[in-house]
Amino acid sequence: MEWIRLRNAKTFFRQADPGRPDAAQAPHLEAEPGQTHPRNPTASPTTPTSPQTPGAVPVPAHAGHKKLAFFGLSDPGLKRENNEDHFIVADLTRRTIAVNNNQLIPSLVYHNLGPNGTLLAVADGLGGHDDGEIASHIAVEAVVHTLFEIEREELSIADKLSFAVQSAHKSIGRYIGSVPGSRSMSSTLTAMHIGQDEMTIAQVGDSRAYLFSNGTLTQLTEDQTLVYMMLKKGLLTEEEAENHPDRNVILQALGQGRSITPDVQSFPLHHGSCLLLCSDGLSSYVPHERIEAILQKETRGDVRCKLLLEAAYDAGGEDNVTVLLALFHAPHQTRHAAPCQSQYNTE
Repeated sequence: MEWIRLRNAKTFFRQADPGRPDAAQAPHLEAEPGQTHPRNPTASPTTPTSPQTPGAVPVPAHAGHKKLAFFGLSDPGLKRENNEDHFIVADLTRRTIAVNNNQLIPSLVYHNLGPNGTLLAVADGLGGHDDGEIASHIAVEAVVHTLFEIEREELSIADKLSFAVQSAHKSIGRYIGSVPGSRSMSSTLTAMHIGQDEMTIAQVGDSRAYLFSNGTLTQLTEDQTLVYMMLKKGLLTEEEAENHPDRNVILQALGQGRSITPDVQSFPLHHGSCLLLCSDGLSSYVPHERIEAILQKETRGDVRCKLLLEAAYDAGGEDNVTVLLALFHAPHQTRHAAPCQSQYNTE
């Protein structure tokens, strides 16, 4: 791996804050032609902070009356030397990021849901050994830091999330324009904002988001792939789609083309919900019914993640695998309570 290139990618879309030399700021946002810039000229500037940067925003204990717990892992799989996936979890109220190099930070993965919500995102990089890894890393961090920057804008969550995804697309494009030989790099992105009673998802590519509730797994996103488009138009059967040689050909990706159009949709969110985001290293190789059966097991959340990874291994482990679980607690529940099933242990 070319470490210098990767290190530069991690800071490419950030600007140093003169008042806090170690802090990171969001990318400079530029509106596309015909796009309304979300910046409110009367809003005071904000400085997002990461777990490694002191000064995270304090929030009163009563600010979040619902609780979230997260479990996640990202693995190269059995056939790939490099992992081109990245995932992220960010508390948008306290401006803390709970993931460092695809590893959840234990002290930050269980928190009260604040008024600004929490962001989850999974990205699957494309373009080869180093390029895919860089693209997916830029994608997840650019979305988070853009949301930090536009926190005070008077926009709907859907508009903020859509703009943040567009910003990630442009961040990758700027990197491509500055680094020779990186023109093939791009990334999928599935980004989910969790609010008090609603979740909003922005989708580009074929990573996925699911809802697991009352023992049933429901796919929330639609794959933006050539085969899925043909399936929706009735040109392929389900069996033909599963075995089609072009089933991994995606229709749009961050960093490719002048513009992208994220699919943004919102869903109600109830106590006891379990949310799953994953890359296609899981969803393309492990059947829906198998994923559902694993989530139905009455075991710990981290064990569920490992079981999903093992299922991808059993299916051949052909691709990188990323799994991110979020558990949505009722106010009266504790860490040992049951958000998805009657005996769901979240520790």
